[in-house]
Amino acid sequence: MINLKDIPIKELKNVLDYGKSSSEARKEPVAVDIVVDANAPAQLIDAVKRALVPEQPEGRVSVQALEGSQATAPAPDVALVIAGGKVSEVARIAKAYSTLGAPVAILAESSVDAPPMGALSSGSAPISLIIVTDEENLLDKLGHWIVDSSSKDLAFAANFPFVRPAKVDALIGACAVENAAVGAVGLIPGADMPIMTANQAKLALDIAAVYGHDLDKARIADLAGVVGAGLGYRAVARQALSFVPVFGWALKAGMGYAGTKVTGEALRKRFELEDSLTSGGA
Repeated sequence: MINLKDIPIKELKNVLDYGKSSSEARKEPVAVDIVVDANAPAQLIDAVKRALVPEQPEGRVSVQALEGSQATAPAPDVALVIAGGKVSEVARIAKAYSTLGAPVAILAESSVDAPPMGALSSGSAPISLIIVTDEENLLDKLGHWIVDSSSKDLAFAANFPFVRPAKVDALIGACAVENAAVGAVGLIPGADMPIMTANQAKLALDIAAVYGHDLDKARIADLAGVVGAGLGYRAVARQALSFVPVFGWALKAGMGYAGTKVTGEALRKRFELEDSLTSGGA
């Protein structure tokens, strides 16, 4: 049976403070420079331009032609070079952005259209090659690259919908692993509950921020749902522990991991639905 005294009241202030910082992080300004080789496939150029339309006022996207292009300070948060066969020019501008400190992704339909990565010595930021087979493939690879390459990945996800799946995947995975570890090493009975539930509440706030939502009454309702779900997982684990006490640590770890994954995916679906209803009614 779920006991109300299990609700981690002491953790709520910490969670709410975290929510404020998460909301601030999604509002960070992000800048993207796109350099276009005129010989690049038109469908690739169009796909990038359609995807890189910021939804937040803090987002900035600049587009310039490859020929005569310049990487000027301050460096953007990421630079994208759409390659079409002008190998030396692509290499030149990629190195220039890397030297400024901007992570660079060279987008091409074939490695023939881009300079060999082994010959591209990067400056202070890495240069990556993304081979594109179709638009869906492009958005998936580019989204994961941005999440892996930028410290502003939360703000990127809030600005560009194609980044959201990769960012939410990363958030859910990290939180699930952390809660599995908490469940596995918990030494004091019940001590893991506030930590695991607080982690899930922070996950809810992060996912809300990914979809461009602030901490408001609706988000508080989401938190209440997460707390209730966390208590439910814990209640199941407590009952199961009476049957398999020897392997209790493994069971608790598994419940922490699986419960967090379920919670995260439910939150993802909720915000995806909210977004689709909003756009459908526009």
